[in-house]
Amino acid sequence: MVLRGNHVMRVLALFLAVLAALTAAAGCGGKSASTGEGLPKREMPENATPQKIMLEAVKATGEVNSLEFKMDYTILIPPSGTELKSATLHMQGDGVFDIPTGNSHATVTWVEWNEFQTEYIIYEGKHYFKVYNNWYEMPAGMTLGPDVGEMTRNTSEYLNNFQTINRMDDEQVNGRDCYHIAMVPNFENILEQPEVRDFIKQSVLAESGGDLSDEKLDEKIEQYKQDLQKTGVNYEYWIDKETLTMRRTYYKIEAKAPSADNKETRTFQIIMEMAFPKYNVPVNVSRPEVAMQWKGTP
Repeated sequence: MVLRGNHVMRVLALFLAVLAALTAAAGCGGKSASTGEGLPKREMPENATPQKIMLEAVKATGEVNSLEFKMDYTILIPPSGTELKSATLHMQGDGVFDIPTGNSHATVTWVEWNEFQTEYIIYEGKHYFKVYNNWYEMPAGMTLGPDVGEMTRNTSEYLNNFQTINRMDDEQVNGRDCYHIAMVPNFENILEQPEVRDFIKQSVLAESGGDLSDEKLDEKIEQYKQDLQKTGVNYEYWIDKETLTMRRTYYKIEAKAPSADNKETRTFQIIMEMAFPKYNVPVNVSRPEVAMQWKGTP
């Protein structure tokens, strides 16, 4: 399959920056009677609004020390031209994350690539990954895996990043009773945030080099706004009723891009799901003893 993916990958990279901007770490708070995970028990009124639930979830999740996570990412590529069926890229993984240090270790499996398995490590801000028993260090500015430490944001700004927020029917996640919240991002607000503007600036500089004036940066951001207007994005959160920590997140992106022959527009789907089965777990991460600098596909 030939994929003209510049537009899709640009939108995907921007979406990941937006996701990080929506989920920057929140401050700490006090503790009360705790669950088996060392989490405080919290209470919400039965008629709590989705805004109140999300604000409290942002605060509660920002207070944890570490977490265990599971991830399932899927990219669905529709057929084009003479192609008869769609293609799928599917990645699954699990790992642990230490919030005070930012260190993380995970194992990842690429389902379509004959169950190809690799590992990645984030240690003292540097990213490493393992391919065929060799460890590589990613160049500065390149990252691996989800930044699960950036799950929450300053509560005074968080809800400004969404157009709509709705409370769905309560559900269970891994045996835990959860609130279910669905949200649609407000990209107009998000793209004006300093961290997103800086990401866009650094991305453009990495591609072209040289300086980037504020005027040119504004033009690029307007271009991204137009791209994102063609992109449908939905977020869903499942929030533990007892501790108000997040137990599951689900993001679905639909991005339009031209086919290989430019004769039609195809809609790509990107589905990113994460579960957080346990908080405050032991995390022991160390730098790989021998790591080569990554220079591209080996």
